[in-house]
Amino acid sequence: MANKKQKKEESIVEQEKEEERVVDSESEEEEEMDTASETGSSDEEDLEMDEADIEDSSDEEEEEEEDEFDEAELKKASKKTKKYSAEAFSDAMTKILASSLTGADKKQPILARSKGVERKIEDEKLDYKAQKILSAQKKAAKEKGRVIPDYTSFEYEKRLRKVATRGVVKLFNAIRTQQKVTEVAVQSVTNKSKTLSAVEKAKDVATMSKSSFLDLLKTGKK
Repeated sequence: MANKKQKKEESIVEQEKEEERVVDSESEEEEEMDTASETGSSDEEDLEMDEADIEDSSDEEEEEEEDEFDEAELKKASKKTKKYSAEAFSDAMTKILASSLTGADKKQPILARSKGVERKIEDEKLDYKAQKILSAQKKAAKEKGRVIPDYTSFEYEKRLRKVATRGVVKLFNAIRTQQKVTEVAVQSVTNKSKTLSAVEKAKDVATMSKSSFLDLLKTGKK
C-alpha cells in the first residue's frame, strides 16, 4: 500500500512538473511574440522615417534647382536691361563721338562709319545733275534758231503766215493736178490695152518733170 501511494505521489509530482513546463513554454512563446511585434513596429517606423527623409531631400533638391533657375533668369534679365539701357546707349554714343575722324567726317560723325549710305546719296546727286544737264541740252537744241517775236513784229509775222499758207495750198493743188493727169493717162491706156507694161509706160509719160512741176507751183493753175 505504501508503494502504491508513493507511486501516485510521484506521478502527481511529475504531472505538476509537466504542467509547469507547458506553462513556462507558453510564457516563453508569448514573450517571443511580443518581442517580434515590437521589432516589426520599430522596423515599420524606421521605413516610414526613411521615406519621409527621402521626400524631404527631394523637396530640398527641387527648391535648390528652382533657386538656380531663378538666378539664371535674373542674370539674363539684368544682361538685357544693361544691353538696352540708357547707360549702354550713352556709352556707345560717347565711343562713336570720341573716335578719331578726318576733317570731312567731322561734320557728320554719326554717319562717318556708314560709307554705303553716303555713297548712295552721292550717286543720287550725280544722277540728278546728269539728268538736269541732259534736259537743258535738249531744251537748247529745240530752242536753237527760234526767235520769239515781240509786239513790233506782229504785222510782219502775219504776212509770213499768209505766205506760208498760200505756199501749202499751191503745193497740194499741184500734187492733186499731177494725180489727176496720171489717172487720166492710165485710164486711157487700160481701155486700149490691159497689159502691165503699157500701164507702167503711161505712168512714166504722165509723170510731170521737175521744171514743169515748179512752173505749176508758180502759176498756181489747177
